[in-house]
Amino acid sequence: MFCTNCGNNIPDNSQFCPHCGKQFGAQGQSSYQGQPQYQAPPQVQPRTRLGITVGMLGAVVWFSALIDPVLVTLLAIYVLFVEKDKWLKGTAIKAVVSYFGFFFVFQVIDGINYALGAFTHFFNYWFGAGWSLGFPVMLTNILYIARIVLFIWSAFSAFKMKGFKIRRIDEFVENHM
Repeated sequence: MFCTNCGNNIPDNSQFCPHCGKQFGAQGQSSYQGQPQYQAPPQVQPRTRLGITVGMLGAVVWFSALIDPVLVTLLAIYVLFVEKDKWLKGTAIKAVVSYFGFFFVFQVIDGINYALGAFTHFFNYWFGAGWSLGFPVMLTNILYIARIVLFIWSAFSAFKMKGFKIRRIDEFVENHM
């Protein structure tokens, strides 16, 4: 065994170094613990004017898109006009665009179902056929589930200030906000 203080060779069961007098632990080991490992300070997210983190407000915006279109729109307006963080502004715009994108798709599906229902009613009335045309309910349900999964995933990603990229929105926020 070697002394950690002076580097001289000492007997394995020594409690003191005979050369420099350094005291060792009960088993002849040095009490020297070495340099602690470097730990990077935790990354601190910027704060909003409300006092919460930017990621938390982004998550609230995404969760509000699941609840109510008026709520997500009001939160997005607040973020766009009051908050300064570009990532948060992009997140708010993406939440609103995603909500209204799904809304548009569901309205198109409802319009197709309405038109097919009217055609089916007319055809069955005049020709006596028993047809039933309509958009598959299964596809609509899959789209509803996809919307919920996307919004929940986006909300949890927003806690860490991550998320998906929409190139045009990201460019718009970067250049104009």
